[in-house]
Amino acid sequence: MTATTMHTPWGWPQDTLELAEGVWRVSTAGHGGLKLSRERWEELPDVVRATFLTPTFAEEDCEEPIARTLLGLGDERERELALRVAGYFDRYSPALPHLRIAGGGP
Repeated sequence: MTATTMHTPWGWPQDTLELAEGVWRVSTAGHGGLKLSRERWEELPDVVRATFLTPTFAEEDCEEPIARTLLGLGDERERELALRVAGYFDRYSPALPHLRIAGGGP
């Protein structure tokens, strides 16, 4: 997948980086996030997918740390951010139990 073949909810990408199979980090002029293949999208729990604003995309501020953590691509700092986001915003609270399991603790 290249920047010229992908349109994102934030516009056309200026930069695209494949982080793992089926997971691309995309940046646009004003925003960015992750683009997930259909297979990687399906790896996220149903209740978590339902909280994301656009199917197969995870915007950088709130959804990306949740997706990275649940897909095993995030570090402890990202997991902590994901837990803060899910604990603060009701929209993302369904992710809390999954994030706790992904980190192996409370």
